[in-house]
Amino acid sequence: MNECFNRDALQMNIAGRVMMSMTRCRIAGMEHLSTYVAAVLEAVLRRLEDDPTQAVDRLIDEQLVFLERSLCERAE
Repeated sequence: MNECFNRDALQMNIAGRVMMSMTRCRIAGMEHLSTYVAAVLEAVLRRLEDDPTQAVDRLIDEQLVFLERSLCERAE
């Protein structure tokens, strides 16, 4: 696994970006924030296990596209 990053820092980065996605989708309640953050974090870590040379930011971006699409569809 790519150990060039700190897992806590990665989780904080993802948390901030998930919060921004939730805000863009007009989701005010943050009670599911930890669930969404955990899902994105695990998906990114799994992808890094498959190929540790991947860019972490790109992996986060890809997962946030999926999450935001789902959140916005739910909010409609």
